[in-house]
Amino acid sequence: MLLSARYKLWLRQRAIAPLLAVFERPLFLLAGLWRRVLPATFVAVGGSVGKTTGKELIATVLAVKGRTYRSIANQNGGIVVPLNVLRVRPWHRFAVIESAIGIDDSTSERSWLIRPDIGVMLAVRRTHTDVYPTLEATAAEKVKLFDHLAPGGVGCLNGDDERVAQMAELVPGRVRMHGTTPGFDLWAEDVEAKFPQRLRFTARTVDESVPVQTQLAGAHWLSSVLAALAVGLEAGVSLADAARAIESVEPFRARMQPVRLPNGVVFLRDDYQASIDVSDAAFKVLEEAKATRKILVATDISDYDKSSQNRRKYLAAAAARVSDVAVFIGRKASYGVRRAVEAGMAEGAALAFDDLFAAADYLKGELRDGDLVLLKGRVTDHVSRLFYAQFAEVECRLKHCPKTMLCDECWELGVSEEASAMLAAAQQRR
Repeated sequence: MLLSARYKLWLRQRAIAPLLAVFERPLFLLAGLWRRVLPATFVAVGGSVGKTTGKELIATVLAVKGRTYRSIANQNGGIVVPLNVLRVRPWHRFAVIESAIGIDDSTSERSWLIRPDIGVMLAVRRTHTDVYPTLEATAAEKVKLFDHLAPGGVGCLNGDDERVAQMAELVPGRVRMHGTTPGFDLWAEDVEAKFPQRLRFTARTVDESVPVQTQLAGAHWLSSVLAALAVGLEAGVSLADAARAIESVEPFRARMQPVRLPNGVVFLRDDYQASIDVSDAAFKVLEEAKATRKILVATDISDYDKSSQNRRKYLAAAAARVSDVAVFIGRKASYGVRRAVEAGMAEGAALAFDDLFAAADYLKGELRDGDLVLLKGRVTDHVSRLFYAQFAEVECRLKHCPKTMLCDECWELGVSEEASAMLAAAQQRR
C-alpha cells in the first residue's frame, strides 16, 4: 500500500507533469472553451495570502446549495488551473477555482479562462517580491483577476485591505465589501482567536447577525472566512447555514495547522509559506497563545531581505518577543541565537542546529505535554521532516533537495503507515 502510494506520487510529479507541460497552451484553450459551455457558477479566488483556505471555506459553504467542484489542494498556477477547469462537470452547480498571481499578463489570461461569475480578492501582501517589488505593483497585477468577470458578475473584496478596497473602482460589475467596518455588506464584530481557542466572531449584515465558530488558528484568517460567507450570501445560502458549514472546515495542511501528537505536544505547522507577512501573522498567534511553554522552531523567512544575516536578526527579535524557547536551524543559526539573547531571550533558551535531524532529536527528547511548538519554514527547507521525526522514522535525510513541495507529498519521505495511523488516531482523540 505504501509503495503504491509512493509510486503514484512519483508518477504524477516525474512523468505526467512534464508531459502535460508540453501541451499547456492547447489545454488552456480547450479549458476556456469547456468553461463556456458549463452551466456552473464559477468563483475565482485570488489574493496574496489565504487563497487555499478561502477556497476550501467557499466550496464548503456553496455545497449547501448543490454539488461543488473545488481546485485540488493548492493548485493555483500554470498548467494546473486549466486542468482544474477541465475537471468541472455539467452536473456541478458551482466551481471554486484558486488562482495565483501571474506574470506577463497571465493573471488576465486566467481571468479569461475562468470567466468568474464571482471574483474574490482577499489581500495584497509582501509575496513574490522578486517579481513585484512594491505592493502597488502587486495590486495592479492582482486586480486583473476581474478583467473577464462574467456579465452580471460580482467582486467580493476585503475592505480591510486598503489596496483591495481600491479595486472596487476597477471591478466591471457589482461589488460586495466585507471586513470589520460596520456598514460593509458584511462585517465582523467581537473577534476572538487566542489559541487554543479557534477563530470566532459575530457576522453581521444590515438585517441579521450570526455567531461564527471556526477551526482556524489565528485572527488573520478572518478575511477568508468573511469571503466565504459573502459568496454564500451571493449564491443564496443563508448566513446561518453558511456559518454552520464553516464549522466543519479543518485547517489546511502546513498552514497554521494545529496537530496534537500522542505525547500531548501541540505543533502549529506553518511550514509551507514563509513570506514576511505570513510569518508575522504566525508569530502573533504564538505570542497571544496560552500554553505551558511556547517554542519557536524556524529555518528562514522570505520576501523580507536578501541578506540571510538580516533575516536571522528579524527572526531572533520575533523569537525573543513571542516564545520561551527558540530553535534556529540552518545557515546563520548561531547568529540567530546571539541576536535572540541580545533581544532579551534568556541564555540557553535559544539554540542553534546546522542539521535538521539534530534539531529533531533534541526536540524529541525535550518536548513534553503542554508545549506549543510553532514550526516555521519555507517549503524549500523541507522542515516537515522534523515534525514527522517526532513520532516516526523518516527515511529521507537529504541535506539539500531541489523539490518545491511539502515532504508530506513526496515519495521519498518514507514514514510508515503505522506511524501515520497512530498520529491520525491521536488527532481524533483531541
